[in-house]
Amino acid sequence: MGNYAGSYAGGESGTWAATISVDGTIEFYKVVFLGLAADTPPAPASQERPAARSKEWLVNEAVLFRFSALTFNSHRIHYDLDYTTRLAGYPGLVVQGPLQAMLLTETFRRWHPEATIERATFRARSPLYCGGPVMVCADAPDGCTHRLWTRAAQGGPAIETTLVCGLNGNGRK
Repeated sequence: MGNYAGSYAGGESGTWAATISVDGTIEFYKVVFLGLAADTPPAPASQERPAARSKEWLVNEAVLFRFSALTFNSHRIHYDLDYTTRLAGYPGLVVQGPLQAMLLTETFRRWHPEATIERATFRARSPLYCGGPVMVCADAPDGCTHRLWTRAAQGGPAIETTLVCGLNGNGRK
């Protein structure tokens, strides 16, 4: 199925390399792991997070494939289930981070059509796998600051965003 070389010890610096041959197609991967920065604590375990508001988006294999095509993302973990589960070792197709970011900001736009986003920050917390709708959740707004996230399988955030609104056409935030 595939030939593998190299290894990786989690949390340390190192290199992992693999040559994979599937149905006559040869792929070569070389990944360099830099390890954790000295002052970066490990991410806390994701826990269920209550939401003041939520919206479901249909994300299935076709959506992942089309988004990969639109963004010229040829990484097979987003559209080839057999490859993703058998060779890459994921439990399902991986929902792209940029797709989640788009769903987060589009949800915000639908909920607040009059608002203008002045600043947006995103942080990936946990992988999100295809297997049902993507749930976009939000805390209650804190003035002009809005916190939204996509919900991962265990209930915690997959990707979080903080959106800060600017002035709209009426001179109000």
